[in-house]
Amino acid sequence: MSSVRLDPLPWSWTRLSLAQRCSYAFFLETTSLIPSDQKGWKRKETEIGLALHRLARLLLERQGEVTITFGDDWIVPPSIFLSLQDFVVKELPKLKAMVGPDTELLPELQIRLDEKLEPDFGWPNGFIVGSLDLSLYSPTTKTCLIIDYKTGDLDEASLVSYYRPQLELYALLFHRGYAPIERIGLLLRAGRSSESFWLTDQFEDFSLKSSIAHLQGHIAKAHENLRVIQPTKNGLCRYCSVRSRCPIYEGDD
Repeated sequence: MSSVRLDPLPWSWTRLSLAQRCSYAFFLETTSLIPSDQKGWKRKETEIGLALHRLARLLLERQGEVTITFGDDWIVPPSIFLSLQDFVVKELPKLKAMVGPDTELLPELQIRLDEKLEPDFGWPNGFIVGSLDLSLYSPTTKTCLIIDYKTGDLDEASLVSYYRPQLELYALLFHRGYAPIERIGLLLRAGRSSESFWLTDQFEDFSLKSSIAHLQGHIAKAHENLRVIQPTKNGLCRYCSVRSRCPIYEGDD
């Protein structure tokens, strides 16, 4: 299949990483060519994620003092809620102390980066966006800890290859769109296993030059991959919302 030009897009990490992995899935998702029944599983995952974020905000506001009676129609599994509650009550105070004495809790920051990054996609109005689950920031130390909630379990192989670039992008967005960073920490919280994973050696020096270079590398790879629209087998095929329409998906990965 030949390459195509699409309208300007908000480039989230999810969209950017999909463009790098498989131009076929990216094209179908972005142009809304997928029948609604193909997206059923994805809608459920999205609903769980949205509900989890509402619960996280509630737990933060009440410092973990929330009691819930779970019913059959409860969308967030009880184990994930209890894991998040445990994180807010036991781990978060320690993390705040590590960041600085005047640490701010910043849930659900929505940040947009409008500046042009080369090489671009050829869509002049495109922009980079990010939704940060929870950020801890100290204006005094200019230290930032970015925390991302994950509803499922995490495997070691995906931590660096997929999630670190995602949170590095969030750090760049925070630095450019909210407040300056000198030290950065990146942390994942797994819902089901109640584990926290550092993607940095706790706190590291933040390099704006390096962050922009990494983002430009991802943009260049996506740009190159989108020159030809074709399915590409990769380790995340089983999670793809268009896998039932994919001519090469065999269900064996």
